[in-house]
Amino acid sequence: MPEYDIHPSRMPLSKFDYRTSLRLEAGGAPFYAIIATAMRKADTLNLARLKHMWPQIWEDLQVWYNTPGALDD
Repeated sequence: MPEYDIHPSRMPLSKFDYRTSLRLEAGGAPFYAIIATAMRKADTLNLARLKHMWPQIWEDLQVWYNTPGALDD
């Protein structure tokens, strides 16, 4: 899909989605963590949208995912 074919979503924000967003905000979830989570959960079209808007976050997410032991302390 060419980048110029990516259009805004027409899906409504449900009550559950809105309440979940309030919990994430209250919990102090960082913006880029929310974007990375959205990328993990997205369907094909929404992932394309997210990758188009935040390509560096997608690249970083892939690096973290593919680096064995990266999260070991």
